[in-house]
Amino acid sequence: MGITLDYTSPVSRTRELRRKPASVTGAILLGDPTAFDIRWAINAHMLTESGTLQSVDHARSRAQWSALRSTCERLGFRVLVLPSAPGLCDQVFVANPAFPFSDPVSGAPSVLLSHMRHAERQREPELLGEFLCGQGVRVVRCDTADSFEGTGDLLTVPGQRLLFGGLGPRSERVGLEEAARVADADLVLLRLPDPRYYHLDTCLAFLDARTALWVPEAFPEEERRLLVALIPRLLTVPGTEGVDGFAGNAYCPDGRHVLLDVAARETTALLAREGFVPVPLDTSEFRKSGGSVFCLKLALPAPR
Repeated sequence: MGITLDYTSPVSRTRELRRKPASVTGAILLGDPTAFDIRWAINAHMLTESGTLQSVDHARSRAQWSALRSTCERLGFRVLVLPSAPGLCDQVFVANPAFPFSDPVSGAPSVLLSHMRHAERQREPELLGEFLCGQGVRVVRCDTADSFEGTGDLLTVPGQRLLFGGLGPRSERVGLEEAARVADADLVLLRLPDPRYYHLDTCLAFLDARTALWVPEAFPEEERRLLVALIPRLLTVPGTEGVDGFAGNAYCPDGRHVLLDVAARETTALLAREGFVPVPLDTSEFRKSGGSVFCLKLALPAPR
């Protein structure tokens, strides 16, 4: 395993991180939204202001998901679709049940199955693993019982074997370190104390090897300093769009096009000024359940 940095690490140590080449995106996995619903509250977004469960417009969520699929295909990516399992209301958020990586020795596309925090989601990793195994993806299971929730809390810097992990409501240190060891990657750990940003992918989105979109309010002061030291180009999500538009849950599959929720209008304008091509998508039905574009996909590495 490589270096692990966290909020206790002197910033000067950041120079020691190894920037090892890693594979680019191959296929994109999406989860069929047939079973998508809100029947429980396991994050702060699933409840209305009055404390009742959010209500899903199923026809609208299907149309929004289909637009995301069409966009990925239009950008030239092969899209795989995980079949829906009855009763698994959150299975559509395929970013969480597994962490994808290139095998350090063979270069084969691989996934490490997650340990989901909540009982409502604990069937999802095995079902996803069975599906991906049938697609020729190598499936690895964790040696630790500590929870970690895939790319919800473990973000890969594009083109590098460098990971940023979120310590908070969903993922624990040992689980994240196990994933970094399996992927032979360096790891930066960041605390997530704000329940609105319950996964790291809700407040940090890597756009290319040097650039990330972030929501500073989601992080303690020590983490902010660490992020500023490590990431050459940090773009701050404007105003309240981190919560209101889920702008931190954007997804950039190719270093140029940035898929993000249509509600994040100021962020869209910021990205255009910075030379990216924003692709606004309506994910309002999925935002009711705490997820947007990044949560709805799992990017699988291309074979090396």
